[in-house]
Amino acid sequence: MIRQKSQVYIILIISLGIVLRLVQYFYNRGLWMDEASLALNIINPEISLLKPLENLQVAPILFLLIERFSFYLLGPSELALRLFPLLCSLLSLPFAYLFFKNISKDKRLVYIALITYSLAPSLIYYSSEVKQYAVDVLITLVLYCIASSSLGIKPKNLYLILVGGLGIFLSNIAPLIFVTIGVYSLYKQLKIRKIDYWFIITGFIWSILFGFYYIYFIQGHSTRDFMLSFWMPNFMPLNPFSHEFINFVVKKIGYSIKMIFVYNTINYAFILAFIALMLALGIWKIAVKRNVKLLLFIFFPIVLHLLISALKIYPYHLRLVLYLTPFYILIFAFGLNAIYRFIKSKVSGKVAVVTVFIVFVVLSFFNMKLFPYERMESRKALQYVFENKKPDEQFYVNWDFNSAYRYYKLSGIIPFQDAIIEGKIEPGCDGYKKAAESLKGKIWFIGTDVQGSGNDCIFQYLKDNGELLDRYDDFKVHAVLYKL
Repeated sequence: MIRQKSQVYIILIISLGIVLRLVQYFYNRGLWMDEASLALNIINPEISLLKPLENLQVAPILFLLIERFSFYLLGPSELALRLFPLLCSLLSLPFAYLFFKNISKDKRLVYIALITYSLAPSLIYYSSEVKQYAVDVLITLVLYCIASSSLGIKPKNLYLILVGGLGIFLSNIAPLIFVTIGVYSLYKQLKIRKIDYWFIITGFIWSILFGFYYIYFIQGHSTRDFMLSFWMPNFMPLNPFSHEFINFVVKKIGYSIKMIFVYNTINYAFILAFIALMLALGIWKIAVKRNVKLLLFIFFPIVLHLLISALKIYPYHLRLVLYLTPFYILIFAFGLNAIYRFIKSKVSGKVAVVTVFIVFVVLSFFNMKLFPYERMESRKALQYVFENKKPDEQFYVNWDFNSAYRYYKLSGIIPFQDAIIEGKIEPGCDGYKKAAESLKGKIWFIGTDVQGSGNDCIFQYLKDNGELLDRYDDFKVHAVLYKL
């Protein structure tokens, strides 16, 4: 009876996660500029996905091929492009449960971790992003479920070879998971003083497959220098005593908190402080257990990613480390579970349950106010211009919105026919204002709230020198018609 009740709880929690992800998916927000830049490569049959992509984009080869297949099979829409990330996110829910259960036998802790995972805004948002980050999470969880399972040596390694082999072509972070699993397997073998030859075979096959992928798709990539420059603030400084190192660590702690239970536009200090406290308590609870399995599976991937970021191999940035979310969630769960146990021992079990329930209600309340989550609503602004633009009116698109415009035009979702005036990256605010000086007559302009894009400078020029005739505002996007 107790077991059946426990299974019902698990099914309900996973079902909640599924419903939230489906609502996010069918909300069908417009593509933001980074999604659109990648989508342009996917939907254009003239672009080879086996060569460096256009628009300074990078993504795993198999992910790109699946995305193109989905787009041409289901037709031109954001839903088609987001279907594969959604399916990966949905599949990750039961695997998250299996991983949490393999890590801890404490049912309350597993419940807390799974509820947090189901409700985590970052995981819900990226379940409907035309990027590979939801795939990263799934590959990580499946590999960790296999590695931490009680399967026999041969079937476990065969599954690892299969999933790991696919992971290399689906996820950029698969090799990092290989290292973690390898270190854990090596530790177990040294402990019993027995070499597992299947471990050697698995590692050899992974190395061959990754070597092939590296030589053909990574080595000498044309975007390497740009990516190094672009992601420079997200590489950890090597000197641990420097001011830059301290700033980096503080900033990444903030990322960790946001990955747990805070959507990126929420900055309530008491929420951030509470989550930080739970993380600190969770770290302490895990440390005092001195359980090598816990330490390797939870902390090693985080430390490893920080180290490779210091070596400028892969940056430590929110969406690029989304695959670490299950580990941060486990740390959070250990902390909150410690509070539960303390209240249960000092007061009662019912009060402890109510306390944990209130925590989730409060945290969810602030996130659900913003649900479904948005990034930048490009489609509705473009649709408004398309429906209201007259033949004698021009359309000016700044550089940061150009990808979205081209995607919707090329896909046929919004069939623009007239030529546009394309803005370029300019040196400072004066450069953008000077570029706008060439605009005459009635001008439609779409700009975003992205800092450093120059849109604020263009808006100011239009306001100072023209007459506002029409305006449409949506999430971080503004379409205006001015007469100059």
